[in-house]
Amino acid sequence: MKLDRIVVAVDNSEASREAARYAARIAMLCGGELTVLAVAPGVGAPGANNSTPLDLIEASLGGDFFAEHPGLPVDLAGVHGLPQVEIGRYAEHRKADLIVLGRKERTRSARLFLGDTADAVLRRSRIPCLLVPPSLLTFSRLTAAVDGTDRGFAVYEYADAFAQACALELNIVTVEPQWTGEPPVLSKQIWSTRTEKLAAQIGSRTRRARKSAPRGGSCVTDDLHVRHGEAVGEIVAEVVESGSDVLILGFHRGGPPLVVSTGSVSRKLVHAAPCAVLSVPF
Repeated sequence: MKLDRIVVAVDNSEASREAARYAARIAMLCGGELTVLAVAPGVGAPGANNSTPLDLIEASLGGDFFAEHPGLPVDLAGVHGLPQVEIGRYAEHRKADLIVLGRKERTRSARLFLGDTADAVLRRSRIPCLLVPPSLLTFSRLTAAVDGTDRGFAVYEYADAFAQACALELNIVTVEPQWTGEPPVLSKQIWSTRTEKLAAQIGSRTRRARKSAPRGGSCVTDDLHVRHGEAVGEIVAEVVESGSDVLILGFHRGGPPLVVSTGSVSRKLVHAAPCAVLSVPF
């Protein structure tokens, strides 16, 4: 995988400062270049003041950022407009491989909603997006939530490549529904056709990867965890039990803004996951 250009959006919040640190770490691991982007409201727009985008970048990064990442190629970029529109537009213009955003913590009363900017960028972006919470302490284990469809396997392939590029251990999970009246022992013994297909694809892929990988170069495992029940709750439980720092999932572009409670499984997971989330757009 090539992560030649990573764009991190900052807004002078603790979440964006943490996002900038992890974007820099990924860029250094992958030998890529980092662009730090700030979007300031246009003249006359709500929230507009005398701050320029570069003022936002300086306030967001702090004085130690460049000293902590010596030798990292960093560009500073600023635009005016709506962040939920301009972040994706700028990243596409620069042909970025990854967008990194801070994931702000929400109060209990706000859990039916996602942050306006994060949700809007994910719904619009044709580029994978990594949402980083301010509480992210480590960056070593990745859980990929997949299914037996072609799109699900594409998410697995992206997760496989990302894990190797960033030296992460890869954990794989799929969730099957728990049918009414079906004994739990039986459901665990007999997988669905989709899960059987997924297990065969992953097993074949990882065997080839292990044969061709240099010593210490592959972090892939063929360990597929099959869970049963409601998808969001089971995937969150897998993230917690595996100690994962990042959850990767497929994300359907489009959809209505704001309300998450009636949205897709992916949108609910972005909100509910107790870790960073990496979305692969469909």
